[in-house]
Amino acid sequence: MSDVSAVDMKVRKAVLEADKALRALAKEVSPTAFNITLDKLDKGKILAARKKVTAFMGKYTPLTQLQGSAVYDKLNAQSQAYVDWMDGVMGSLLKLVVDLDKSAKLAGKDPEKNLKILVDTSVRQFKKMRKAPQGVGTLVKE
Repeated sequence: MSDVSAVDMKVRKAVLEADKALRALAKEVSPTAFNITLDKLDKGKILAARKKVTAFMGKYTPLTQLQGSAVYDKLNAQSQAYVDWMDGVMGSLLKLVVDLDKSAKLAGKDPEKNLKILVDTSVRQFKKMRKAPQGVGTLVKE
């Protein structure tokens, strides 16, 4: 335990606190918490979730800013891994904020009047899916 400095302990404590806060955020922002159905997409709930995510990011951004500082080099390998993990989490949350912004924009539109939105959305989701296993094309042709 002698190789763990005071700075390492502060970083580890902050990351553990962020982990607990992230678990709580996941419960609040998960689709089951929204009770999302296609008929009841609520712009207010989406914006509230975005606000919670950005508040989390604002609170724990200083942890990720350690990567570019001289303090990062003084941390031991495990503490550096914690900081790197936190940076990855922030990247995922940033992507979530962008998705929530897009969802809020689409939530205000009527899908029956804007069929192009449904087509664009389904095409994007189709591209995200993995490719079909080999041999499926042959079965479809038959």
